[in-house]
Amino acid sequence: MPVVLKPWEIHPSLTLERLLVVGEILWRVRRQVALRIETKKGDTLWGAGCSSFERTCFALTQAAAGPHREWLAVDRKEGHFVVKIGGVPLRFYRAVDEELAPMRYAEACASERAALQTAFDLIDTPTPDHVFRLEVITDSLGMPTIVSLAQIDSARARSNVFEIPIRIAASATVSRKAPIQLPAAKVSAVAERPQVIPIATAAQAKEKSS
Repeated sequence: MPVVLKPWEIHPSLTLERLLVVGEILWRVRRQVALRIETKKGDTLWGAGCSSFERTCFALTQAAAGPHREWLAVDRKEGHFVVKIGGVPLRFYRAVDEELAPMRYAEACASERAALQTAFDLIDTPTPDHVFRLEVITDSLGMPTIVSLAQIDSARARSNVFEIPIRIAASATVSRKAPIQLPAAKVSAVAERPQVIPIATAAQAKEKSS
């Protein structure tokens, strides 16, 4: 069996901490969009995918301009949205488990190839033939189940697949605990109403005394 390398073993910039930040952005956006799907009103997974892509690009752009700007950058050229982690370029898409990667993501655009070569020249390592891709696998309702980083070759095959351990996934899972059985309510017997003794009026009392 071929040896599976961890991302940081391929390039030191691809640390687990950084992959968690980016992976959780992808996971969170996908989940938010999936929760808004209304199939009875005509929403489809295709439309949700378009919305997820644009929202993810926006979220990554915000993150790159904010607290993670030291190592995270984005570039939108030639019709492609490229994310750079410590200078290493990669792209993202929704993947289908056990299927080849989409053809349009199997090859790098010109700007991505240049960035890839620069990133590996800095660590004095030959530039790999494979490209880096973030893959999001969803269920039939569009909910994310797996976010992983993989290397894709020109034949669309994956290698060195690393599943990112999304930390927010567990907290977002709806608990399905068994319902609590409450004890039957005890109904106490209704107390017997006391007998009401009529009070004699002043006229009746006067009549009796005469």
